[in-house]
Amino acid sequence: MLQVPAAYGNWDLPGKVQRLKSGDDHEQLQVVKAMAEYFLVHERVYEGIRAGCLPALLRCLEAQSSNFDFIYEILGVMHNMALDAVGRTAMIGHQSALATLRNLLFPDEDSDPDQVTKARTVLARTMRNVCQIPEGCDASLENGFIEAIVLIGPVGVGSTAGTPIEPSPVAQTEWLRVIHLMISKTEDALRDSDAQLDGPLWLAAATHWMQDPKVYGGEDYICCLLDVLMSYSMLDNHRDKLVKAGFVEWLADDAIPVKSGMSWRVVAKAWALLASLCIRNPAKAVMAEPARLDNMKAALQHKTADSVLVIRHGFQAVLLISEHPKAREYMNSVDFASVVNDLANVRKDEFISKAAQRAVAQLGWQP
Repeated sequence: MLQVPAAYGNWDLPGKVQRLKSGDDHEQLQVVKAMAEYFLVHERVYEGIRAGCLPALLRCLEAQSSNFDFIYEILGVMHNMALDAVGRTAMIGHQSALATLRNLLFPDEDSDPDQVTKARTVLARTMRNVCQIPEGCDASLENGFIEAIVLIGPVGVGSTAGTPIEPSPVAQTEWLRVIHLMISKTEDALRDSDAQLDGPLWLAAATHWMQDPKVYGGEDYICCLLDVLMSYSMLDNHRDKLVKAGFVEWLADDAIPVKSGMSWRVVAKAWALLASLCIRNPAKAVMAEPARLDNMKAALQHKTADSVLVIRHGFQAVLLISEHPKAREYMNSVDFASVVNDLANVRKDEFISKAAQRAVAQLGWQP
């Protein structure tokens, strides 16, 4: 086991843990604020874990379940603890730490919404640190974090008492990052998340999020949502669910077209998701409409196509969509192949050249 040199000392952490256990609210709050600063240093996190800080902090969280000012300060300590590998491992290995944190997502009915939002944002950043390793993702899934995140989203109940608490843009973006980490580590993790992600509430929430995503946090939010959907679409049955829920129409009509005004980051991720969904024949059929194909052509010719990622994912989408006979017929009538070749000639990229060759070959395929 790691032994910290005696020169570091223990900063009287055992004494502070005792004050957390037996002190009054004011004394406990002063200790918590001091720990938040202490735990910015690795050695202090190690000493704190050894002194029993984690169980003491969890007891404070349970005792102060309705005091979100206090909870916010405690979560600040746990956020700093989770930045460190030792603290992160201790939180994952503790039998009730993640369950206690999950319960904080559902406050009492009389809780101050502003304080709840602040605490949830810090909690989201804490869980991002926890989910940096597969063990943290697995533990978070086992404790039902995805289901809880969906419940506190725009279409969720907001609290166990049924009183909606409007999610903040920052908090929603952070929670999407947590979901992305949980389901993208391994295919097993994605399969294990089925029970929490495949229900109608998840698709309803995702559909709601995409209606007017700028309301929820601008392009960072949209990028995080697209990352989650991309990871979710790695399985065929998930692709089918997204196609059925209308995500192909959203990508083709709202996210990718020039009128959307999205940056190249968003457009590249949108093209990638569209290509993933168009592996399935029902998605190809949705894209076979002339108006959508015209939008595709204009988007590829727009200035956002200066991005290598936009072109790569766009060509992949062209390749897959042109497998549909009706789509291929129309794409040839508007000379899609020339657009693909022109872009490939401008960008001297080996992957783009190969993708262009495959797309043009598919456009010229005859049964």
